[in-house]
Amino acid sequence: MADNTSNGTIYGCPAETAEFYITFQMYLLICSAVILIIFSFTTKRTNLCTGLFQGRPGLITPMNYLESPKNRWAYTAAYGVLTIAVLNMILTGGNTNSVPEPSYIIQLKTILLVLLYGLLYYPVLAAVTVNSILSYTIGWLHLCLIFGVQVAETVDCALSQQGLAVLMGMYIPSYACVLFLLINFPVQTYRLIRYRRSKTSLLENGEFFLKHNYEAKHVCKLFNKNKKQVCPESPVATDKLQKLRCRLKSLWAKLVYQRVEGYVYSTRIVTTFTVAVIVIYAVAVLIYGVFLPIIDGLVYNAVQRNKGQFDSGELILYKVFRVCFIVSIGIAFLYNLLSIAFMLDQYRKDHLDLQKGIHTRVPPMTQSGNIFWMMNFINYAGYQVAYLLWGFFIQSVVILIIVSVISLLITILAIGHELEAVLKWTIGHFGPSILILLVLYLIHFLLSWLVFLQDKGANLAANNRRLLFNFVYFMFIYNILIGAFSALLRVGKGIVFGVLYIGRLDSSNLPRSVNLLFDPGYRAYVGMLHVENAHRHPVMLTFINLLVIEAEIRKRMLAVETCEENMASSTSSTLVDAEEGTVLPRSCSFVGGERRQRARRKWAVLFTVLNNPSLAKHRKTQLQKSQVDALDLNEDNKGLGMSSVAICT
Repeated sequence: MADNTSNGTIYGCPAETAEFYITFQMYLLICSAVILIIFSFTTKRTNLCTGLFQGRPGLITPMNYLESPKNRWAYTAAYGVLTIAVLNMILTGGNTNSVPEPSYIIQLKTILLVLLYGLLYYPVLAAVTVNSILSYTIGWLHLCLIFGVQVAETVDCALSQQGLAVLMGMYIPSYACVLFLLINFPVQTYRLIRYRRSKTSLLENGEFFLKHNYEAKHVCKLFNKNKKQVCPESPVATDKLQKLRCRLKSLWAKLVYQRVEGYVYSTRIVTTFTVAVIVIYAVAVLIYGVFLPIIDGLVYNAVQRNKGQFDSGELILYKVFRVCFIVSIGIAFLYNLLSIAFMLDQYRKDHLDLQKGIHTRVPPMTQSGNIFWMMNFINYAGYQVAYLLWGFFIQSVVILIIVSVISLLITILAIGHELEAVLKWTIGHFGPSILILLVLYLIHFLLSWLVFLQDKGANLAANNRRLLFNFVYFMFIYNILIGAFSALLRVGKGIVFGVLYIGRLDSSNLPRSVNLLFDPGYRAYVGMLHVENAHRHPVMLTFINLLVIEAEIRKRMLAVETCEENMASSTSSTLVDAEEGTVLPRSCSFVGGERRQRARRKWAVLFTVLNNPSLAKHRKTQLQKSQVDALDLNEDNKGLGMSSVAICT
């Protein structure tokens, strides 16, 4: 929403301009509500009063969060457009005026603002979900209105040309998503117009799933051995370049991210990390735009105070700090991009492990209730974006402090020509302690390898026990002193890795026994994994599609039999079935070849039962016979019981 407050020196709307855009966006909200009502009439109800008005209107959804829809990148772009709302809230701080208000009023306004932004951008996502000519047309027009208002508000509320450049730089990824949807919606409309008459049956949809979907391909790969790609070994110069490229890819896959052929991330995962990257990028640009002018102002004042002395110490310190500021933000941004790559790789590994029933990293689903997992599944996307954003802030500050302290110390010592003396003092005081620790570690390693273990460490069996016991005794007191220093290092390492991993929900900094209780981010990650695994397990989905295909085939076979029985004595025109070589009524010719498939299926069943006699008792006829026998036995037992009661009485 528009706002009359300013953020730093780049954004702020006058009262009249803010009131105009607020009024205009209220009209857009009314348009959004009308569009959603129109879309609701394209969907039927599934449970409530399905016979009333032919089940219309129904409840529409922004996206299917439990499956992977076909238009995955359209949903991703739509969430990129939704990021505009997040950035607007960051710019305005969620307030609509500068008058101090109670905290509960601010919280209520924030909730209302979230609902209003969600309603404003809802039709863009709903247009992709409805997937019709009408939805894409209306969604395209609504997107044009939102985009036009956003650009106009940004231009009018920028306080300077530099501020306008910063704001436009912030919105570049979101505007790219808008451009993608403005092209994608007409393309999808053309596709629907061209193929609107080609309706697919359940059988065709099931066969398409088995041929093209990731889940079916994954199940097929389970029956095949994994073939690893081998880098070419050739002395030819052209092949050397190919070999180097392959080695670099292998190194990247080993250290950062390894692509698994055929694996497809869910739409929710893709949209979540897309929004995270866009928000972190926009915040980095905003920080540059707000704080760099302040630092440049300090540099300018230093130049004015030291005219003719551009190499003064104050000016050099400001310049060093400016470089450190730019470098720290850049390093933090790149590190978060690498963290996202690590998280995607780890998420895929955990997801595949869950599919196999392996729980080495992820707690089993039985460790908590289904309500608990569903609640955390709902929280995951927002938590992941927020944790990454906070991680970016904290990492930027920590990197800035470390880089600035080191750079300023080196600069000051270099200017004062005291760098050599400080290095000598540091080496003289800390060098012996570090050297002794290294020597002790080397002695520990050599003794454990050559003296205290049998077969040079090949077996975990003690050797030379008397010497081992004496060494343990004399090292006990000294290890207390080393342990005291090691405890401080442990605290420092915990802080360092806590800062590095604050944005990664796939790893908890708490012990495994309490991480689900006291780490809400890790809880959300595990809940996301369990719910997605329960609804997107490849074996389950493939099996269900096979059942759908089986049911459709049986339905068609029953239609053939019924049609043939009804048309057997009919004098209507006939048609020769090319596959069967028989004469069928013309109204039954649409199922040519079904009888051949039925014969094949019966032969397959017979072949299976002959090779596996133990399966015969699981045939439907045998099961029905067993049920009848069980019912007869129950009746006999009841009769015997009544006789016993009569005798007792």
